[in-house]
Amino acid sequence: MITTTRATILAAGLAISTAFLALAVAAPSRVAQVTSPAPPGVSPFPVSVGGESAWQALVGNPSFSTFTTLAASKSDNIVRLLSAKDASVTVFVPTNEAFQPLLNLPMFGLLNSTSALNGVFQQVLGYHVHNGSVITSVNVPADRALSETTLVPSTNVTLQRSATRPVSVQQLPGIITLPLWVNDANATYPDTLVANGVIHGIDRLLSPAFLVPRRGMPTSVPPVAIPSTALPPATIPATAVPSITLPATAIPVTLPATLPTAPIAIPTALPSPT
Repeated sequence: MITTTRATILAAGLAISTAFLALAVAAPSRVAQVTSPAPPGVSPFPVSVGGESAWQALVGNPSFSTFTTLAASKSDNIVRLLSAKDASVTVFVPTNEAFQPLLNLPMFGLLNSTSALNGVFQQVLGYHVHNGSVITSVNVPADRALSETTLVPSTNVTLQRSATRPVSVQQLPGIITLPLWVNDANATYPDTLVANGVIHGIDRLLSPAFLVPRRGMPTSVPPVAIPSTALPPATIPATAVPSITLPATAIPVTLPATLPTAPIAIPTALPSPT
């Protein structure tokens, strides 16, 4: 009787262990979900990145060094958030090449060298981070845009997977049904899952148009050429303003030869005071 009971308990335990093992094998891990290959010119994340924080993963990838360098020197709050183990972040990270329009601006040197202007970088970098949920490509419905908050108050980003936008030449077919767009930036390296969120590598800096022109806008204003014959030279005729001739006798003036004088009487004595 005892032997039968022990056998039953062992069988039940073995069945439970087998079930848990089957679930563990079937359940997708964060490491296994790093499936999007890096586009040409971008260093791939290692498979082990799934066990790292978003900050550790980005610091370890040289293709995103501009973002991490600026964040480390200008925005401590972003570094702390991306390093937090209990965070749930979605990071839209421009590649180093995508940062070039900002670095090429004449004002960048002034912004980078003036600590009082660090708030500008905090706004720009914070616009690339969503906190509170992990948003992968499959979480964005096809042909319907999502508006998601960023670290910049009252400033959202628009996520969409839409066939109406041009497909990036770097987007490999078959990875996702439709390319993921963040505003006007293409997520050419999407869905790298890390321990505290997900990283989407994008090909453009997310920024207001006054700082970095949006896709399709010229990066500089071409000079306007004015032909030399655009305005004909003005010619004033010689008779446009008639000359004024005063005759010599126009106003006759006659002066007498002598001026009349009146005698001046000088008293010989002053009157005595009374």
